[in-house]
Amino acid sequence: MHKARRLNQANISITATRWCNRRCTHCYIDPKELSNREYMSSETFRAIFPRVRELLALDSGLDEVEWELIGGEITSLPVEYWQENLPYALDQCRDINAGLKTPGSINLLSNMIFSNEVKRQDYLDLFEKYGDRDEMCLYTSWEPDTNRFGKNMALFERWKETVKEANVRQKILDVILTKETVAKGPEYLLETFLPLGINDFSIKMISPYGSGRSFWQPNMVPFDKMSDYLCKLLDMVPEGITFTPADEMSGAVFRGTSYQCIGNFRYDLAIEPNGLTTFNANQTTDEASVGSGLITVDDPDWSWKVLSDNTTELDNKLSVYHDYCFQCEFHSYCAGGWYHYRVAAPEDVRAWDSKDCPGYKNLWRKVHDKFGTYNRHIHVHRESLYRAREANGRGASPMVLSETRAHGQAFYEWLMKASGLTVDLSNELDRNKPMMERIWAYQAVGTSCLLSPEAFKLLSPAEQRTLIEHVVYDDFHNLSIDSSVIWAWADFNLNDPLSALLLRGEKSIAGKTPSDSLITADHNVELLRWVLGNGRQPSASIGSSDPVITATVNRLRSEARISNRSALS
Repeated sequence: MHKARRLNQANISITATRWCNRRCTHCYIDPKELSNREYMSSETFRAIFPRVRELLALDSGLDEVEWELIGGEITSLPVEYWQENLPYALDQCRDINAGLKTPGSINLLSNMIFSNEVKRQDYLDLFEKYGDRDEMCLYTSWEPDTNRFGKNMALFERWKETVKEANVRQKILDVILTKETVAKGPEYLLETFLPLGINDFSIKMISPYGSGRSFWQPNMVPFDKMSDYLCKLLDMVPEGITFTPADEMSGAVFRGTSYQCIGNFRYDLAIEPNGLTTFNANQTTDEASVGSGLITVDDPDWSWKVLSDNTTELDNKLSVYHDYCFQCEFHSYCAGGWYHYRVAAPEDVRAWDSKDCPGYKNLWRKVHDKFGTYNRHIHVHRESLYRAREANGRGASPMVLSETRAHGQAFYEWLMKASGLTVDLSNELDRNKPMMERIWAYQAVGTSCLLSPEAFKLLSPAEQRTLIEHVVYDDFHNLSIDSSVIWAWADFNLNDPLSALLLRGEKSIAGKTPSDSLITADHNVELLRWVLGNGRQPSASIGSSDPVITATVNRLRSEARISNRSALS
């Protein structure tokens, strides 16, 4: 269930304009904004890329960046705007990719519906000029039930002609799983859109914001019907054609790569036309997530403020999940499914999840059976060895700062001072920023944290439970807390599933119960390692002969040797 290291991608939505020539009934944008003619200046547009470079350098958990050029409708701007700024964006993306393990793309989002033939041809010429660039993706959408194509789908055939004529190597079709989409079946998807040159399908659930809030429930389908649709598509999709979520799922189960297409980005930033930065690209105006203050890209402290204020969204993504997610074998990959439904009113989700969940568990099983899985025990061991060697080079911080010294400062200012040091956590700051959010921020900038038993007791029961889960599953690898605090919590909360799992693990390792397949399961590898390394009995009392436990003990010993060298050097 170790999730923090999987959330490593920033999605940067550069909103050149909010004005749009369509009024789609599912749109997440506040309808009033669709008439706003304001557009982003070239100066603001170009200021975004160096800011994101700064964020990449600052946040140790950020490894990937995807870019969206988005509206509104971006082709409402004069084509000269994009003749100037599109090549700049592509070049910046290429240069940033050079420092990343997984390269990102410039996803140019357009409804591909034009008011006249001159503008249509101008944009087709623009797309063709840059269509063979590795960084360039043309991204459009098919929505049969949202008024996208006008009355009686009057604009649909001309739209298809335009998409087919767009000479771009990477053409992506966005598809929303509504009643009508699912009823048409995946066969319709392939038969209709592959001839247009579409080679990737980005398939999502309805976004419950903006106009989408009223569109959502009447047009929803049960999650098992969504999974059935996607499972059928997986069986019939031709070689060389990809679709999310299955493509990201296969990478997650087979190679351990990130799975973020369900909105689970580390950062999901929208840069508005005036340079304002918000923290959930699916929310606008009154619904927007703006943090503790307004942040614009011309702010020299943009990266520090963004890292500091993003922690509310980040903590939701890492801490909030549905009850049935706990101990799901796929939870460490999907983290609870479609993000926007994890933070929605539970009754709006329970109506649809009787046979599957918003994480598509049935599809995960099919992908797992088709592609196999990697060995998480070895993967986690390698990560731990890397972390120990990294600590060797960094050395321990000799200075411990009390959080009480942060009074009177904005959190980002305090974070600048605490970066790379050690902080003694205090409950006194909770009224400004919850402790969980502060720990995520500290971890991102290499700050170690100490939590005393007294400070732990002052947390609410829900906060205690969440913090312990993140500790035993190694999400909070920068946090030091005495293991006796966690065992005392487990003894006191016997009815909690996490407590029961810890106590079962303790008995299984001691050999007092038969070998427990749940404790040694891949999705519990971090918890097993924590119990072995923090048991209430000395390691010599390990009585289990389970081969997984024996191998884990040996791996922990090799990691300890690396750490001991660090302490002696």
